[in-house]
Amino acid sequence: LENNIELAPLIYIVLNYVWVVWAIKVLREKYRKEVSWRNLLLGLLLALPVVIFVCIFKGRLDPLVFIITAATFSVFGGVVEEVIYRGLLLNTLTGKFNTKIAIVIQSLVFGLSHLWSWEPVVAGTLLGILMAILRLKIGMGCNIAFHWLMNTVTHT
Repeated sequence: LENNIELAPLIYIVLNYVWVVWAIKVLREKYRKEVSWRNLLLGLLLALPVVIFVCIFKGRLDPLVFIITAATFSVFGGVVEEVIYRGLLLNTLTGKFNTKIAIVIQSLVFGLSHLWSWEPVVAGTLLGILMAILRLKIGMGCNIAFHWLMNTVTHT
């Protein structure tokens, strides 16, 4: 390529934002009543204890990296993954199985989608259970905010 420009990262970023646009469309059509400022704030507050633990475990976080990560990569998980796993998948499964079985299945699928090592699979499965319960009890907005903040902290 001309001037040694690497297109792969740019394509990856563009595709992620295409997913985000799609997920926002689905949110507006199917989950509009579940996304409120109250639910978003509640999700952020519920994530704070975990965020504090991760920050202590990792040591000091760079504020600039935190802001850039929050504004870019973390949007993907916070919106798209919640629409896919706790929206479309969980709704489909609760229509076919009882709620507990549906929660376990979607949590396992979510955990396995983080298959780069065993730790994210286990953490993703456990987090998937928590997120499914939050979705069913509070709503999608809570999940989006919780997931967004968790991704921001764990990826900085």
